[in-house]
Amino acid sequence: MTEQRQPEAVPLDAVVVFTQYIHFVSHDPTKNRHRFYLLSWQPTLDGTRVRMCTWGRLGTQGRARVLCAAHQPNAQEIIARIIRRRLQRGYQVTAWQ
Repeated sequence: MTEQRQPEAVPLDAVVVFTQYIHFVSHDPTKNRHRFYLLSWQPTLDGTRVRMCTWGRLGTQGRARVLCAAHQPNAQEIIARIIRRRLQRGYQVTAWQ
C-alpha cells in the first residue's frame, strides 16, 4: 500500500493575487467525494477581464459562472473569502499561476 503525502500548506497571501488561475481539489474516498474548484481570469469581448468560477466532480467539465468584474474595488476581498472557504472545506491548492 502506498502512503499518500499531504500537500504543504500554501499561504493565503501567495494565492489571492493569482494572475491566471488557481485550482483546488478535494478527495474523500470514504464519502465518494472527488471534486475540483477552479478560479480563473477570462478575457471578455470588450477587452476587460472577469473572474470565472468552475466547479464539479473530477473527470467532468463541471459548471461555471462569472464571479465579478476586474474593476470592482473589493474584488480581492471576494476572492480571498472564496479561497478561505475552499480551504476550510477541505480543498487543497494543487496549482496556481
